[in-house]
Order: sequence, then C-alpha cells, then structure tokens
Amino acid sequence: MASIPFLALGLALQCCFIASLPHPLDPLNPAEINHIRHIIQKSHLVTLPNLTFHFVDVDDPEKRDVLKWLSSNKHNESFPRRAKVVVRAGGETRELVVDLATNSITSEHVYRGHGYPPFTYQELYQASQLPKKDPSWLVWGTVAKRALKIASFYRGGTVNIYARPIGERGFTMEGHKVRWGNWMFHVGFNARAGVIISTASVFDAKQKRFRRVLYRGHVSETFVPYMDPTSEWYFRTFMDMGEYGFGRSADTLEPLADCPGNAVYMDGYMAGADGRPQKVDRAICILSGIQGMLLGDILKLVSLDERMVATVGNYDYVLDWEFQQSGSIKVGVGLTGVLEMKATSYTNTDQIRKDVFAKLGTRKTTSVGIKSPRKSYWSVVKKMAKTEAEGRIRLGSKPAELLVVNTNKKTKTGELCGLPIDCWTTERWAGGFYADRSRGDDDLAVWSNRNRSIANKDVVVWYTVGFHHIPYQEDYPAMPHFTTDSNSGRLTFLNATHCSR
Repeated sequence: MASIPFLALGLALQCCFIASLPHPLDPLNPAEINHIRHIIQKSHLVTLPNLTFHFVDVDDPEKRDVLKWLSSNKHNESFPRRAKVVVRAGGETRELVVDLATNSITSEHVYRGHGYPPFTYQELYQASQLPKKDPSWLVWGTVAKRALKIASFYRGGTVNIYARPIGERGFTMEGHKVRWGNWMFHVGFNARAGVIISTASVFDAKQKRFRRVLYRGHVSETFVPYMDPTSEWYFRTFMDMGEYGFGRSADTLEPLADCPGNAVYMDGYMAGADGRPQKVDRAICILSGIQGMLLGDILKLVSLDERMVATVGNYDYVLDWEFQQSGSIKVGVGLTGVLEMKATSYTNTDQIRKDVFAKLGTRKTTSVGIKSPRKSYWSVVKKMAKTEAEGRIRLGSKPAELLVVNTNKKTKTGELCGLPIDCWTTERWAGGFYADRSRGDDDLAVWSNRNRSIANKDVVVWYTVGFHHIPYQEDYPAMPHFTTDSNSGRLTFLNATHCSR
C-alpha cells in the first residue's frame, strides 16, 4: 500500500483507553457473534441444508432511543442488544432478528424479492475452484440460479497475476467512542460498509454544549461499470459494496506504510459463512496531523482522520473520514491498485450515506432585473425541498448550493442552522440490500419514487463522488493514488468561528 505522508503535530499528545459501558451502536464483538451463531444453530434452521451466514450486524436501535441514552447522565446498562442476521438455508434467503438477552430469534422472514445477499469467502473460493474440476467449463451455459463470473489468469512465474490475464496523538478513546478537540463521535465496523461513523457532535463554545451534526455515516455503495462492450468484458459491472463488502475486503493496515507513526489501530470483527467470528487485525487507524492553514498563518489546520483500506479484486479503496477543527467533516475516497494488461476505461461511483440532524433546503443564486451600472448582478433565492422527489438534486451548470438545515433553529443573525451537502434524500443502501442479481425492486429508484414528505423530517442523505478512469501508461505497474472527497462545510451552523477560541 502506498504511503500517504502526514506532518505530525509537535505536541506531546496522549491517547488513552478508558473502560466504559457498551455504546448502543458498538459493533458486535467476537463473543456476541459466537452467541448469535449458537442461538441460530439451536433453532429449527439447523435442520435445513447448507446453512450459511451472509450478514451479521447490530440491529440498529431506534434513533430516538439512542439519543435518549446519550443524553442521560446515567447510561442504562441493560440497553437491548439485538442483531440483524441474513442467512441462506434450504435455497432460501432468511432475514432474522436475534435477541442476545433472551437467547431467541424474535423475527424471521423469508426474502421473496429478487437479488441475493453479499458473497461469502467460501462461495468465492468454490466458484474459483469449480472450473478447474469441470472439463466443460469453457462452454457457455444458461444462468438459472446464483452465479458468479470468473476471470482466469496465468501466473507465468510472476506474483502479479493481473499482468497475465487470459483474454502523534491528541484524542481519547473510550471503547468505540472518540473524543478529540471540539469533536465527539463513535467509530464502528461491519462486513458490508467497513468503517461507520456515528453520533458525531461538535462543541459550541458560545453555548457551552455539544451540537449534533451527523447521526450515522458510511459508504453505501460503489458502482463500477467497465467500458468494454465485448462479451468477455460487458458483465464486469460491479457493486463492490453490495456484492463483496468493504468490511469483508478490509486490509490489515501496516504501520508507517498505510498510517503514520502516531496512529492508533482498531481491529474489525464480522461473522464468517459458518457464523464464527472473523478478525481483521488493524482494520481501522485513527491519526492526527497538520493538513494546512486554518486562519492565515497563525493557526494550523489540524484534523483527526479515521482510515481503512479495502481491496476488492485488483483495486484498493482508501476511505478517510477527516474531522476538522473548523467544524466540518471531510470524507475522502482514494483509488489505487494494480491494473490489468487490458486497460479498459471505467466509471467508479461511490455513494456516501449521511444521516444528519437536519432538514433539506437549497440556496440558489439568480439574476435580478434592476438597472445597475454593473454588467452582472445576483442575489440569493431560497427554496425548501418538501418531498423525496424534490430532494433528487441534479447538479449542473446552474449556480445552486444545497443545504441541509434545521427549520426549528436559527443563528443569531436569523439564518437556519445547517450544513452544505450535495446529495439525494433516500434510505440506507443506495444499491439495495440484495445487490447481487437484483432487478431493481430494492434500491434508490424505488424509494425515491414513493415521494414521501421530507419537510421538517429526520432525513438520510447521500453524497455521490465519481471517477472516470482512463488508464495511461503511467498507471503501470501500479496505479498512483487517485482521490476525491466531499466536505460538509459549516455554513450557518455556529454563530461564529470557534477556531481561534
């Protein structure tokens, strides 16, 4: 993995780990994953053939319950721990809710829609081995059931199989809770999304309290269509998140190579196909560093970064959640890896989910029809999106700025409190939960066509970043790091900058 340099702080900063009560959004630990496996294996599901675990994660508690728990001075130790589990058994996909306290399955539903859950490692391995055992594997057949396309390579004495195709610390950690500067947030991990940021709040020095900014944020989906129409390539249109999972593809980060010397690491846990816990050592690193100038030449821009790297096939995704002193959150998506010898152009689109504590509005510049000695003139016209359809913003040449605002709160100058985010307004997984072989009955288009009201509602928004990668000779033998990002900014949220306080 390519090294990404950071300038370390010249301060002696301490990172301390403090034992604490479980946070409601803490990811499942190995003991809990084993507990879930035992509960399911003692149920009637064990009598069904080919029981495999495809998704095991915390069943998200109600947002209002989490916020109530966070606001309480005495955290409730018995906050319910439930898990959402998706298994395949007897040729069917079953969605389960498992209560760890009562040792029971409280909900079971057979999924009847189109599409399949994410692949397991065992499926991918079996798919790679079957062609070697079947002499007829060169013959095209009809796809009637769950299928996986396999690309073949000839090693030819090289470790690079893609070259032989055939055809310093200033934060505290309390469990998963992180406290740094004027920020407080929760870091989680699961097999699909990888790193998850939750309950991010920034301290308002004027009001002497934390202000909620982001309830939950993670990458939702990556859509990667290759631009080669030939029969050998046209099927290579991947949904890397929904089919393979960033957490399941997470790399073990190497100190001083993937992260600087001041980084602190977090392991990631998930359930394997047999339901047993699997560990990714050093799946996430947390680091602080100087990123530039904040106020003139008198104050440095110091940030805290949560990073993970996922390797899907020959591509590496570098995800960075960067919290800044200014009150903004910058999400970076970087691409690198090893290109194949056939340099096919492609588009890589990443949807970043942001469940924010605010509503949706736009602030658009427009011309004003008055006489003026100026050749051009513009003012601000405000419009509030009231439905999901109005929240489907198409960015283009029109001079518009999209804000997520709280219509119930204003700054002392009368502006609605909000943050600028270029987004759509939908639900959690942009490509649908069952992305593999989906027919579009569980995705962004279906949800947004419902056109539900979003005015003064608790909304989930998506920011989409895209890459059009045209391979060049400079991309060989390994592609240089190519990155883009989104920045939430901080417009009309605080009454004044608190960077100099």
